[in-house]
Amino acid sequence: MDEHTWPERDRPWQAAYLWRVTQPEVSAEAIAARLDELLDAVLEADAPAEELFGDPETLAADDVAELGTAEEIVRSSFGSGAKQTLLLMGVMLLVPIIPLLIVLLISTGWEVDLTARTLVFCGFLALLLASCAVIRALHDAGLPKGVMAMVAVAVALFVAAVAVAMTADPLPPLARDVPTLLVILGAAVPGAALLLISFFLPDKLLREKWSEDQWMRRFRAVLISRGLSRQQALEHVRELQTSRAEGSESAFAEYGHPVAFARRMTEHAPEAKRRRWMAGGAVEIVVPAILLVFGATNADLWWWVRLLIGIVGAVWLVLNLRSTWESRPWKPAA
Repeated sequence: MDEHTWPERDRPWQAAYLWRVTQPEVSAEAIAARLDELLDAVLEADAPAEELFGDPETLAADDVAELGTAEEIVRSSFGSGAKQTLLLMGVMLLVPIIPLLIVLLISTGWEVDLTARTLVFCGFLALLLASCAVIRALHDAGLPKGVMAMVAVAVALFVAAVAVAMTADPLPPLARDVPTLLVILGAAVPGAALLLISFFLPDKLLREKWSEDQWMRRFRAVLISRGLSRQQALEHVRELQTSRAEGSESAFAEYGHPVAFARRMTEHAPEAKRRRWMAGGAVEIVVPAILLVFGATNADLWWWVRLLIGIVGAVWLVLNLRSTWESRPWKPAA
């Protein structure tokens, strides 16, 4: 065993610690340095990690509180740059592939006829998924106006997809008896390509050059996207501007990145938490509702397949409603 390898007896402890300490607010570098510290202590004392440090989850929770920063959350968020946004888009485009394969094999077998209506519907659906990824990225970046614009685009794409699904195709099939696996591979190409591109893009560093006006505008926008009202956000901006003395250092030098600072200010604000809960709950309800609509309107599927999709969507909707209610901010402490 070399000096960088955990003893066999301590590997379950190390795995449990690593699982709990890996959080968005803790950087990979900080985790690696902390693991080295713990390993050095274990090797020096020649004692089990459980005996030295106690419960791994408790220690990990304490380390997250000590090592975690709002800046790291911003840096690793989907709104941090093109790399993370393309990664999310790729994942969202690949997630439906396996369910699509199962549905095609059940409904049509190993060969499928491709129609113009099917291709147009799939195109609208892919654009809808991509727009949802962009919405998440814009939200994480603290750009509420961009979020609203992309929500309008997503709604238009959803309406178009439903309209296409409910319309009979008067044209003959574009291709008959196409292998189902070939269709699935073709459907996976866009998502896989986006993932590949994201892996080759460099990580983007947090922006450090801000004019006072740029910093204040982004700070206010993030406060709004995090659940504060426009009036409350404006009041916070005015308070900062009033408290900062004339000729003092820049807002960035004094408070750090505007998105990270806004996250810290709104993390435990009751009104902001309630609005974030409402927005998150709406998303968790809308997604299975879309699946229900798709199952009810897609005329290409056999009736029992549409029924199966409807049942899955209904169960998913009920489970999400329950989890959303359980996560309500005003829930009494256990």
